Amino acid sequence: MPALGSAADPSTILFSYADTAKLLGVTQRWLEDQVQRRRVPHHRLGRQVRFSASDIEEIEKDARVRAQPRPAGA
Repeated sequence: MPALGSAADPSTILFSYADTAKLLGVTQRWLEDQVQRRRVPHHRLGRQVRFSASDIEEIEKDARVRAQPRPAGA
């Protein structure tokens, strides 16, 4: 699953498009589109695109939709 990194330091593990899409529950095509539009954080290694654990966390955080409070008396 991980592309690079060591077991001693999980923060250096980089994930592929396929692995990241699976973790996020989205299609690989959607993720590729978001990268092309520079809407999600990622790493470029030459022509390869990879995602760190912190990139994935940031994508999840940015996608969160907060609940709207109910109007008083509703």
